[in-house]
Amino acid sequence: MTSDSAGSELWTIDKATGVGTVHTAISLPVNYQLASLVIDANDGFTVFAHSDDLGQPSEFFNLNPNTGATIPIADSPLSNSIFPNSMSFDPQNGNVYGILEDRTTDNPRTYTLAHITGIPEPATISLLGLALPALLMRRRRK
Repeated sequence: MTSDSAGSELWTIDKATGVGTVHTAISLPVNYQLASLVIDANDGFTVFAHSDDLGQPSEFFNLNPNTGATIPIADSPLSNSIFPNSMSFDPQNGNVYGILEDRTTDNPRTYTLAHITGIPEPATISLLGLALPALLMRRRRK
C-alpha cells in the first residue's frame, strides 16, 4: 500500500491484524506527487508520479521497495491533468490497466479504465542495466 498524505510512503499491511505500518519513504523528485503503484509478476514495483509544475512531465519510476529509491523509466504520454490514480497488473496477459483521472474539467472530473502501454518492465530495465557495462567494456577493448 502507498500513501502520499505525509510524503510518499510504502506501507506494509499485517495480514492477520490488518494493521498498517510505514515500511519506507519513497524518494521522488521535488514537485512530484505519488499517484499510483503497480507490482508486476516478477515483484517489480513501478510508480506513477505527476508533477505539480506544469513545465515538468509526469513520469513512471522503478521503485526499490527496500530503500524507497526511484529511477525514472518513462515520461508519461499523458498531460499533467490526466493521470492513472490506480494501476493493476494482469498476470494472464502481462498488461497494466489503470483508472485515468481527467482533471481538465473540475466539475465533474471523469474517470476511465484504460490499458496503459509504454511502461518498460522493471525486469527489462534491470537486464539493460546489467548488459550496458559489458557492451561498453567490449567496445573499449576493440
